This record gives sequence, C-alpha cells and structure tokens, in this order.
Amino acid sequence: MHSVINDYLEQPWAVRIGVECFAKGAQIELELPFASSNLNAEGGVIHGGIIATLLNDVARLQVDSICRDENNGLLPLFVNDSHISYLRPSSKGRLKAVGEILRRGKQFIFTTSRVEDEEGRCIASAHTVFMNSSTFKNPATDLKTIEPGADSYLEAQHTLTSMGQMMNQNLLHRLPGMEVVHLRAGHSLLLAEHRPHFSDNLGGWAPGAMLTVADNAGVFASFQVGDRMTRSSTVSIGLTYCAETGGEDLFATGESLSHNGPLVHNQIRLFGRQSKRLLAFGTLTFLC
Repeated sequence: MHSVINDYLEQPWAVRIGVECFAKGAQIELELPFASSNLNAEGGVIHGGIIATLLNDVARLQVDSICRDENNGLLPLFVNDSHISYLRPSSKGRLKAVGEILRRGKQFIFTTSRVEDEEGRCIASAHTVFMNSSTFKNPATDLKTIEPGADSYLEAQHTLTSMGQMMNQNLLHRLPGMEVVHLRAGHSLLLAEHRPHFSDNLGGWAPGAMLTVADNAGVFASFQVGDRMTRSSTVSIGLTYCAETGGEDLFATGESLSHNGPLVHNQIRLFGRQSKRLLAFGTLTFLC
C-alpha cells in the first residue's frame, strides 16, 4: 500500500495541487490543504476540477491498494465512466477525500467517493467505474473525430471578447498551458498543452487534469447564457472516457444545449489535438 501512496505523491499533477495521502488501516484518505492557487479565481472557490481530482484519485488509490492480479501486481485500469455531483462550494480550509469499492467484477470495478470539508460536511460525491484493460479483446475503433474544418479553425487567429481575455489571464496564472481560443454565448473552444504539471506518472494526462479541462469547457460555454456570473457554480459533471490520452495536447469544446431557469446544461467533448481522436465526452450542468 505504501508503494501505491508514494508513487501517487510523485505524480506531477498531485504535486502541483499539493495533495497529501494517508493509509488508515485498509482505507486510503486524501487531504488537500487550502491553497489560493486551487481557487477558480481570486476570491473564488476551489476549482471543480481540483475537487474532481480528489474524487477520482482516492477511488483509484483504494482500488490499487486492494485489487491485484494473479501475480499481486497492479491491474491495468482504465477510467470508463465518472459522474460527479457538487453539493456545496468550498473556499477555505482543508478538504478530505475517501473512497469505497462497491463491487469488483472481472471487467469492471465500481466505486464511490466523497469529499468533505473541515466541518465534516460532504461537498461533493462521485461514482466512478474502472475497467480492467487486460480484458480488452479488440483495439479501439474511432467512430468520432474532430469535425472537418475544426482543426483548421484552431489554427486561425481569433479576437477574443474582453471576457475571454480575462479568462485567459486567470488560466495563465492558475493553469498555465490551458487557453481559451474562442468564446461566445453557449460555445467555448479550449486548447490544453500537455505540460509536465498535467501529467501522471506514465507521462499521460492525469485524470484530474482532464476533468479540469472538461470543467472549464462547460463552465466557459455557460457564461453569457445564464443570468448572472456571481455565486455561480458547477452542479454536476458526467464524463465517459473513450481512449487513453498518451502525451498529446487536448482540444476541448463546450456547447450549451438548454437553459432552464437558473441551470445551463452543456455538452462537453475532449479530443486529442494531434490524433484528432475523441478521448472523452459528457455533460456539465451549471448553476448561474
């Protein structure tokens, strides 16, 4: 178990956000001391992608600490599906994350996890499904890639609105390597360079960093659709992963499909910038 913890704490993304990891009996716990760099903006709340990182990673660590192959080695796991609900925002204090294995099958491992604040209140929860990739019988088939013309669109020069420029200034400060390349009401396009601080130990994208990209794409699309920006927050994210990312850059899109009262419902998609493969897709509901 200690080797699992030590390996995790060496991940560049885990190092960047400052997460701490502990073993308490058979239970893995993550703790995140407060750091202003993990806020979504100056004077804001902890970024939804940071909380999603805790939820995903504590579940994966719990699986890695218990579920082994016949040679007592780590299973080659692939995140298949993740559904995250945000119950309340957090803007101060230490956070704690714990996870639990609900069921272990031959192909799939079903988990649940939650993040609590210093007062013991649950601020977010998740259900994450991991798949044992050693059970894959056929190579992945790409049924969806970047739409024709979208790639050349990324190469074009765009004039961002003042809001887009403000977002990029914030990203440059908090998440260098992510950039808004196009923004209008109900639509966002983001580029995310695969920089070292977004990586896992194998050199690919850390799942939490990918969730942060997805969160930004959906949230930015929601701006100018809703009635207000202050006291706005992500309500939920659902993301299905189609392929492992490797070390390429990401291209993320957010599109607002419905505005129902204070809620904006968005579709989010993540593509490989170089391969043009669809890597993940899902939905994000935003309260504004």
